[in-house]
Amino acid sequence: MGKHWKYLGILIYLVCSNLVWGQQIDQQTKFTNYSTSNGLSNANINAISEDTMGFIWLATEDGLNRFNGNSFRKYVHDRSDSLSLPSNVVYKVYHDSRHRMWVGTLEGLSLYNPEVDGFITIPDIDPQPGVRDIYEDQNGLLWLFCDSGGTFRFDPLSGEVLHVVLSEVTGAFVHAFLQDANGNYWFGTEKKGIYIYNRNLELIRHLHLKGGKNDCLPDNQIRTLYLDEESNIWLGTGSHGVLKYTPAENRFSSLPPFLPLDITQVNDFVQDAQKNIWIGTNNGLYRYNTVENTLSAFPSDYQVGQLSSNIINDLHLDQYENLWIGTKITGVDLLPLHAQVFQNYTFNPYSSNSLSYASVLAFAQEGNQGLWIGTDGGGVNFFDGEKYTHFRHQVHDSTSLSGDNVLSLLKDRRGRLWVGTYQGGLNVYQDGKFTRFKHDPVDSTSLASDVIWVLYEDSKGSIWVGMDGGGIDVLDPETLQFHNLGKSSNKKNYIRSVRAIIEGQQGYLWVGALSGLYHISLDDRVLTRLQPERLHPELEKNMILSILPDSVGSLWVGTYGEGLYHYFPAQDSVYLINQNSGLLSNIIYTIQKDAQGYLWVSSDKGLSWIDPSTGKIANFTTQDGLGEDYFNMNASFTDNTGQMYFGNRSGFVVFDPAAIQITRRPVKVLFSDFWLANQKVLPGRHPAFEKHIAYTKQLSLNYKDNMFSIGYEGINFVQKSALTYEYKLEGFDEKWQYAGNQQMATYTNLDPGTYVFKVRAVSPSIQKPQVAQVGIVIRPPWWGTWWFRVLLLTVLLLGLLSFYKLRMRLLKQQNQWLEEKVESRTAEIQAKNQEIVRQSLELMEKNEEILALNAHLEDLVQKRTFELNRANKELRDINNELEIFLYRSSHDFRRPLSTIMGLKALADVYLNDQALSKEIFDKINYTAINMDNMLQKLLMVHEVTLQSDFNHEISLKRVVEEIIQDLQKKLKRHEADIRLDIPEGACFLSNKYIVKIILKNIIENALTFTQIVRQQASIYISMNNGDGYINLSFEDNGIGIHQQVLPHIFEMYYRGTDKSPGNGLGLYVVQKGVDKLNGKIQVVSEYGKGSCFKVFIPMV
Repeated sequence: MGKHWKYLGILIYLVCSNLVWGQQIDQQTKFTNYSTSNGLSNANINAISEDTMGFIWLATEDGLNRFNGNSFRKYVHDRSDSLSLPSNVVYKVYHDSRHRMWVGTLEGLSLYNPEVDGFITIPDIDPQPGVRDIYEDQNGLLWLFCDSGGTFRFDPLSGEVLHVVLSEVTGAFVHAFLQDANGNYWFGTEKKGIYIYNRNLELIRHLHLKGGKNDCLPDNQIRTLYLDEESNIWLGTGSHGVLKYTPAENRFSSLPPFLPLDITQVNDFVQDAQKNIWIGTNNGLYRYNTVENTLSAFPSDYQVGQLSSNIINDLHLDQYENLWIGTKITGVDLLPLHAQVFQNYTFNPYSSNSLSYASVLAFAQEGNQGLWIGTDGGGVNFFDGEKYTHFRHQVHDSTSLSGDNVLSLLKDRRGRLWVGTYQGGLNVYQDGKFTRFKHDPVDSTSLASDVIWVLYEDSKGSIWVGMDGGGIDVLDPETLQFHNLGKSSNKKNYIRSVRAIIEGQQGYLWVGALSGLYHISLDDRVLTRLQPERLHPELEKNMILSILPDSVGSLWVGTYGEGLYHYFPAQDSVYLINQNSGLLSNIIYTIQKDAQGYLWVSSDKGLSWIDPSTGKIANFTTQDGLGEDYFNMNASFTDNTGQMYFGNRSGFVVFDPAAIQITRRPVKVLFSDFWLANQKVLPGRHPAFEKHIAYTKQLSLNYKDNMFSIGYEGINFVQKSALTYEYKLEGFDEKWQYAGNQQMATYTNLDPGTYVFKVRAVSPSIQKPQVAQVGIVIRPPWWGTWWFRVLLLTVLLLGLLSFYKLRMRLLKQQNQWLEEKVESRTAEIQAKNQEIVRQSLELMEKNEEILALNAHLEDLVQKRTFELNRANKELRDINNELEIFLYRSSHDFRRPLSTIMGLKALADVYLNDQALSKEIFDKINYTAINMDNMLQKLLMVHEVTLQSDFNHEISLKRVVEEIIQDLQKKLKRHEADIRLDIPEGACFLSNKYIVKIILKNIIENALTFTQIVRQQASIYISMNNGDGYINLSFEDNGIGIHQQVLPHIFEMYYRGTDKSPGNGLGLYVVQKGVDKLNGKIQVVSEYGKGSCFKVFIPMV
């Protein structure tokens, strides 16, 4: 130790060893700013710290703020609250080695108690109580530096405050303080340099600028001191940048070139996990790479995503490697130091070496040399990774680009760059100049339109041009002539506005247009629009913006407003993925697939990652590092290394999909607040809340407190876009309740009992979310407690016992009296007993006769009652059917009669026109046939009701063949194919007339409703025996029956619609016949797939 102090005299040499290196400006780093517009109480950040829960604490000029990544909780002075801060001006927030949080304010030192979410103010530190800085030494003592310039040492265990008086330091205002690895105390002062105090030797060394010359220190103003992991001490000065003291070499390094010469003040240091030293100054943020000896600058240019201010007061590195930058005027900035996978390139109007325009619409790769970029107003840019070269439209140069609004780019196999523009036609870049191709109305081989949205080269080398207003052209790469496929004379295949062209399997090009989905055969170049019967109707009528074929022959199709479709042409099936599935938006601008088979889709709200095998979705927005959420149509590209490029309104983003962390660590969720009957409950102010709810394992509430709300919050500073919450109250909720972004759950009118409230933060990328829980016991009222119930039961039992004893005493007395009475009456009773026995025998005989008579009468009454009820029901049914029959018959007879009269009137007019007269009389004949058919059905109903003989021997196959013979004309007209599966000799007893009516009407019904959809009818009739029934089955290939129609098809005159063929009596006749036979009938049908009628006839 003595040698150490001996060599401090060599400090004249310390500033002579300067390091020199170049300064690099970092433009890719993404900062996120939080200020008063986000809820921060004040934009001047004095200090930053982090607690064990993960909250970030910010000391400001107007209160202390706690931040969870989503919202701020403010702590300010409140006269009515003894647990509030003593002042709103907060200089310092500091966490010691025991995880206690100390707060230095204008009115003194406070200790935060998280269990009550309040503060304990430490009294009597200094007459001028303002505590500007706090530091814990190796002994656990706190060093406090006050507004008065005084230095105090505070023992948190004993509460003792000691005023530190060092004669050499007295009068020097201390700006910075630390204890080095050897236990020495370093005091950095406002004007007197550094004092180093060795407590063991009671020695003080003073390092300062002597006589205005650079004899020892380049600057007497020391703003900050920092001890790094290698025990090096970094000194930030007021006007001469950074000094570094290396104990192993016992030397200082003065580093004037370390920072730009115009830097006047260094305010803070912090070291990250990669050994980089981050430096906060009055002129921006800097990162010094101690390994490579390089410096990167992060100056503020006041753009979104960049450092918000150059004046930095404090730096803090949290447990997740996030750098927090406290500024003087713009709040706090967040910079995640873990791998920033999204690299954003933007337009900088103050730099010639940037994009020429903000909005990027197209990409093309120039081998391994660089990237061509099409902008919406800045022409074409070539970017080699470091330098931009701009190609713009020049009015007087015909070899320049024809327009600066570039919509599409293509690098063909011949090495030519094709550029599609908005209203500037097509350009080809070769040998340093552009050649233009534009629409010429008198030249059929010219472009069909000058608005070129899509350029695509197929596997045969042909170049396809998708246009707005001109459909699609194919360019012969040799003759450079165009042939248009979009302006087909067939309106069905007509196409105007194309947005996507890509080659799929089996020699087809798929074309997405604002009018639907098309494909082109590369052999004959025939353009065909997919028809509705081969395509999902929603997809068929949609605006198609993007297409991506996959290896199994299916297509991913992005639409405007409907989401992403997965279309399988071979199976004619479509599956939809949209916002309800988890996507950010239903507008799908582009689709890319990475090397692992995952999809990346861009929209107007960000990027989405999709796992096609599982359907999982993860979303990325500006909160996750994207420079812009609104992406452009067609603006995506995957280079030969697998990196992806997506163009947006602010530039473009580049990333390696393999580097994206889809599965993220769980988000810690904590309870934040508790409300009873909508009133916030503060810890220590309610009998049930001695501690804050975050530190409470179980709450015990009165039965009246059965309406409560629980607030919760997730601590998450990056990748927040897909985070939502779920909660569940065990004992009440059966499953997790989805809460979205809401951070409060409310329950009302809960019964007394024991519950457990659980909450978790979830997203598609979190596999095992952490769960926060708290027990809640709602105590019953006194009359519902167990002890009251036991007491009540005891009292009841005692009362019953007393009543029982009293009753037994009374019964005993009564029995004694009764015994005496019985003895006196016994003789009298015995005398009369014989007479009673005789009379009883006579009464029993009479009673048996009466009972027999009553039983006979009851049987007669029940039989007559049953017959009367059945007769009444039959009469009611007959009346109802008669009313329906009269109404429907009057309508159905008047309609054909009216038709006949109308046709007769037409015949009178057109009698001389033979052709028209014949057509009229044919219609009269058709109407008469329909009337006859309806009358025949009505006669059948009448005949069925008259049948009474059910002992006819019926040969089922012969009956069916007779019916087929009767219907021969109809069968030929419908080209019907009737197949029978009826065993020879299948006979049974029943009524032949009714059976024949049932079979004939079912067959006629099948023929009638098959002709609607098919030329040829097919009817399959089968029979089997079972459970005392003959089971007949009739299967047809007709139109089928809607489910809502099925319950009514056996009703009289019922037709599914007015346009349905038939008169509504056929199946009614069938039902009447089946009922007459005491049989059953069942129907199984699906609309569009035919019907199956099953008839069950009882065997006599």
